[in-house]
Amino acid sequence: MTAEARLAELKSQGKRAVFLDFVGASGKHKLCSAADVLGESLIDEERRAIKRIADMADGPVDMRAVIAQAKAEVAGIRRNRVIQPTGIPAQDHQILQAYKPHPFDVLRIDRSLSSAVSSFTAPDLHEAKSILMEYELRFDEIGRLIDAEKVLLSRFLIARRQERLASFRQASLLHKCGYDPRQIRSGDASRLITRIRECGWARPPEDGENELLKKLKGVA
Repeated sequence: MTAEARLAELKSQGKRAVFLDFVGASGKHKLCSAADVLGESLIDEERRAIKRIADMADGPVDMRAVIAQAKAEVAGIRRNRVIQPTGIPAQDHQILQAYKPHPFDVLRIDRSLSSAVSSFTAPDLHEAKSILMEYELRFDEIGRLIDAEKVLLSRFLIARRQERLASFRQASLLHKCGYDPRQIRSGDASRLITRIRECGWARPPEDGENELLKKLKGVA
């Protein structure tokens, strides 16, 4: 049975509930969670990431969005295990790894614009959080936003997708490499990231120095 079929079956049950006692069973078998019901197949790394992301939420979560984010995180970790940042000095790599930019800084959004979002409802805010997760913002990044910023950023990201501009995760990497990602299209971002990867995750020399890195090092 597919995840969609299981979800439809659960919805068709109405308000009835069946309580199952798993005492002792966990010693021999893994217990299924909502993630297993909706995710179809999960590896242990993804299960741990899902639990961590869900535990960090400050309220109800969209489990499908959590699953998608967890899978993306695990996939990214596995890619980085294979491709090490050999093209950038270890100290510079550590500086960039430690740098956690505010999401508005990544896209160069004026933070004062959030004051223009004068009114929004609780459902608006919940939808905004779901959109941010769908667009692969991490929980620590979402946690740095006030509610008005969450609503505003969700609107920015929807508009960027419609214009086929770089995704937030693409923009975040390009920002750390000293690029201005605001008007870089998604396809161009992919090609640029390929060049960055081929340079060992460093800004290609022909593109000039990484001015952001120089600022972080206090030499700009």
